Amino acid sequence: MKQNCSDKQILQLLQDGDPGAEDEAFRCIYREVFPHVRRFILKNGGQEEDARDVFQDVLIGFIRNRRSGKYEPTGPLRNYLTIMARNQWYNRKRGPGTEGLNMDIPGNPGLSETEKREEEAETLARNRLLQECFEKLPPNCREMIRQFYYFDKSLAEIADMLGYKSRKSVGQVLFRCRKKWKDCIEKSKQNNGRATG
Repeated sequence: MKQNCSDKQILQLLQDGDPGAEDEAFRCIYREVFPHVRRFILKNGGQEEDARDVFQDVLIGFIRNRRSGKYEPTGPLRNYLTIMARNQWYNRKRGPGTEGLNMDIPGNPGLSETEKREEEAETLARNRLLQECFEKLPPNCREMIRQFYYFDKSLAEIADMLGYKSRKSVGQVLFRCRKKWKDCIEKSKQNNGRATG
């Protein structure tokens, strides 16, 4: 395994389309970038779990940007991903629906401090619930959801990768997996409502 990976090597590995090469690229990115993201988030009020969540979201965003042509390598990949992580973290801290707002505007007549704290707590609870229910899914469901949503793989690609007969069968399994995930979330919300109500 390589100790250091250049941006050129990482982008080449991602371009190869080989799952093994893609895994190697992600290992390189993790080694090169995650320590910086982790340090930033821990210094800015986050926990280890927050750092992992943000980093996963950043990888997903990076892959989407690269595939759609929005990513243009104008500087070091580490800088690009670290900036994405900072933006992601600030957006999470501000709460939902505030993407793109400048949090440094003095006297911003937005939510009160209490409302901001409540909104942050709700966002954290919602993210935690999503993650908990995701972890309860069978391994094949988790992998299928990751490949479809996070890595933008087609149903046909997933069928080949995971050994299903056809894209139709993948679509049916994916539908059932999403339903299990949604049902778990709904059930947990109802149970929490009864516990606090």
